[in-house]
Amino acid sequence: MKKLTYLLVAFCFLTATSCIDIVEEMFLKKNGTGKYVVTMDMSALMEAGTKEMLEGMMDEAQEEGDVKVDMPAEMDTIIYFTDAPDSLKRKLSHPEILKKVYVRTIMSESKEKMIIKFAIDFDDMKEIDYFLEDLDKLQGDNAMTGGLAGAGGASGGGGGGLLPGGSAKGMFKLAKRKFTRLAGDQSNPMMSEEELQMAKMFFADASYKTIYHFPGKIKKTTMKNATVDGKTLTMITPLIDILEGKAAMEGDVCFKRR
Repeated sequence: MKKLTYLLVAFCFLTATSCIDIVEEMFLKKNGTGKYVVTMDMSALMEAGTKEMLEGMMDEAQEEGDVKVDMPAEMDTIIYFTDAPDSLKRKLSHPEILKKVYVRTIMSESKEKMIIKFAIDFDDMKEIDYFLEDLDKLQGDNAMTGGLAGAGGASGGGGGGLLPGGSAKGMFKLAKRKFTRLAGDQSNPMMSEEELQMAKMFFADASYKTIYHFPGKIKKTTMKNATVDGKTLTMITPLIDILEGKAAMEGDVCFKRR
């Protein structure tokens, strides 16, 4: 498991709160292009008194060899990955998509907000897989992500274990007006049994929401526990299912032309 996930679990253990909610959202156009966005809301970490506690835990992690992550009091910035240094681009398998990717980080001590949003404007759904694959390689590069890569960069699907992983064939597929989310690889759980037991206690109420916006009205779906409203499909999955690698998010969605 990535260190941030463990740090969040430990932090929630101390504060007895579920401190993160995640929204994964896709906006799909008729021509197969679109936008894929992952938003992590960790505003609970900016509440009075808790920011200082988390910074203290980060300092301890740094002493053990982890990358230091500074938490500014006020920040609202957008960083485009195309601005990455050449030394970093050479590490990536698909540097050509960097111009389509950005991260927005909002931190406000006065408003008690901490929101981190990754987004990619894709021309083909395979670029989402490339994005998540290469995002893993940005782990620890604070210059590019404002500290996020060292505090939640993707791994095997992303987010230090906080995002569901894909399969060897990728995560999404589109054939005409049939959208498919493929089953993820469940063979490598992100946590040890001890870590899972702690997470079950303190991420019990945290949610992972998935929202798909289609260009036409939805006709039918095989996705479990999905709510359909016209052109929009929503699923809410317990975050603990993501952490355990047991989230069943796969299925098909058939939609009309418009």
